[in-house]
Amino acid sequence: MHYIKLLLIPLVCTICLGNMLFGTGCSITKSNINAPDTLRICLGGEPDKLNPQDANTAYLASLAFISHSGLLMCAENGNPTYACAQRCQISQDGLIYRFTLRDNLKWSDGSLLNSYDFCRSWQQTGGAQSTSANKYMFSCIDGYDTGVLNVTALDNGRILQVVLSEPCPYFLELCTLPAFFPIKETDVNKYSEAGFISNGPFVLKEWNHSRSMIFTKNPYWFDCENVSLNKLELMLSDSGAAIYAAYKSGNIDFTDIIPDDEVGGLKNDITLKRCDMLGTYFISFNVNSKIFSKFNKEDAATFRKALGLLINRHKIINTVCMGGQKAAAQFLPTGLITGTSQYVTSDSQYITDKNQAIQMLESIGYIFDNNCKLSAQTPITIDYLTNESGTQAGIPQSIQADYANIGITLNIVQQDSATFLESKRNGNFDMAKNGWLADYNDAINFLEIHESGSPNNRSGFGKEINGYAPDWSEYDALIGLIRADTDANVRNDLATRAQAILMDTGAVCPVYYYSDLYLIRENISGVYTSCYGHKYFMYASVS
Repeated sequence: MHYIKLLLIPLVCTICLGNMLFGTGCSITKSNINAPDTLRICLGGEPDKLNPQDANTAYLASLAFISHSGLLMCAENGNPTYACAQRCQISQDGLIYRFTLRDNLKWSDGSLLNSYDFCRSWQQTGGAQSTSANKYMFSCIDGYDTGVLNVTALDNGRILQVVLSEPCPYFLELCTLPAFFPIKETDVNKYSEAGFISNGPFVLKEWNHSRSMIFTKNPYWFDCENVSLNKLELMLSDSGAAIYAAYKSGNIDFTDIIPDDEVGGLKNDITLKRCDMLGTYFISFNVNSKIFSKFNKEDAATFRKALGLLINRHKIINTVCMGGQKAAAQFLPTGLITGTSQYVTSDSQYITDKNQAIQMLESIGYIFDNNCKLSAQTPITIDYLTNESGTQAGIPQSIQADYANIGITLNIVQQDSATFLESKRNGNFDMAKNGWLADYNDAINFLEIHESGSPNNRSGFGKEINGYAPDWSEYDALIGLIRADTDANVRNDLATRAQAILMDTGAVCPVYYYSDLYLIRENISGVYTSCYGHKYFMYASVS
């Protein structure tokens, strides 16, 4: 087999292939300004575990990057770069990857780390016995269907060989994610307390549950000489108000949790930073809901698309969210490698068009008077499922007002987060709040969530055979073709076709593209973020 040697520093994404006291009311004084070797941050509340295998949110991933490292990591420019690996060879057919690890890699306890550790960890996360929410990320590796991944340790643990079932253009980017990190502690319960062995830039020394965490510099990390911090202190809190007060009083230096009602007043604050994210906030319609049962497939789609056209997205982002979000005219966010060359329409054509929506509703039998109000002869009542509270409750309320403007009744059904997720999984809703943040920069990561067999297929595509739900066989086939092809132009065309099918159902109604806001003090440098909402602190410094 002939191999192509690739240097990944930098690697362009389009290559071929707790004793800490957090005050909330004091002013910024010398006593609460941190030491030059310490950074104080807050990213959220109490995590369940710090096992990177289960890091399936941006918050948990950011915590994983503090204490663990993989073969590759995300550089400040957003591209994969080397971490535990020092080079990679890829076969000409794009199926075999050979990662050569750095010399003298060690765990935080000083013991040697090698490719056998990667093999064992990947089998644990992506193999037959795995219960990890991230198991699906290993589906591109040969043997996934049998439960035994085709990954092998070679050269006495110096090389990791990975065989894919088909070429995967984004495989190197997958290797930067926590699911692909090695773990030494096979007892995952150890990740519930401080003291577990890891291989990242910091080691968790103290965990005062629901209050704080303290990480210290790991002297065995492969790039420890470039880590200037000796300590990373985390405030743990679910209260946006308390976190914001801690920042304002000088007790933390960084937070990405900002109360919505404070954002408007921070527009001129130089410590407020914003970056676009690869993510879409959207509304899912349940295509199998009985509210569509009186229609055929085409009219049901017309009904849903009309409801989408009535939503004033600019009102939502300008008066409710106010976080620099961008109104969405398609499901795929801008910035993806594939699939965004078409289906971008202007605001007047898609984002809000009351008159067009009324015409569409009239075409399927609804009656309106001269004042563009829905007649009592043809009423419309819909339930909207959400878990949003506080300021974010303004989103369904805004949609409710848009619908009421022409006489449609929208009932807002608010549930706690656990019940809300269960209701969506079971299809117990008409329309519901939804959202997706990319795991990696490829359109397939968005499009595959709507496959018939996907656990994230909240609209219920292909789950029932009836006269009013869309036929989903063509879409499923397109997703398979996108996965198997490596030609960028072909994949772009396929992704665009898949998105057109998706949007034509009206069942996925994009509202806005996510934006990441965070506060960071002027004397802090070296912290960087990614378009996935991930935060990186290993090269931070305090002046």
